[in-house]
Amino acid sequence: MIRSRQVQLVFILLLALLLGTGFMHGKSLEKDRELVEGRNQIFMETYKNMDSAGMAELYTADAKLLPPNSETVEGSENLESFWQATMDMGITEVKLHTGDVERHGNALVEVSSAELYGEDGALIDKAKYIVIWKQERGTWKMYLDIHNSNMPVE
Repeated sequence: MIRSRQVQLVFILLLALLLGTGFMHGKSLEKDRELVEGRNQIFMETYKNMDSAGMAELYTADAKLLPPNSETVEGSENLESFWQATMDMGITEVKLHTGDVERHGNALVEVSSAELYGEDGALIDKAKYIVIWKQERGTWKMYLDIHNSNMPVE
């Protein structure tokens, strides 16, 4: 009888440990998502302020931006030029909609969507994107950024 009670206690403790780990994992995912949402808010504000230099600062020093129909963009100056050219095209606002966020080792992987608006507030494009985030000097920044349009090719 005592042996049976010990087995039950061990089972209950293991179950509690497993459930607690799952709960903590859920909390971790929630924190990661909130972190990415916060960084995305900074992205949207920086873009709306037409701050191409600020946009470049949102990326790691070794970042790669892979835009559609274009070569890979690397380096702070090139990132700044890319974002300035985007702004010069008449895209005045980018709205990001955070989708899935998962942690993989020391990186966060985001799979989300975006809407691009013009000067008159008209929707110009809808897109999807993947960003791999990593920390650089204590700040989460974009390391790999790839996006493409949902709109049909004309």
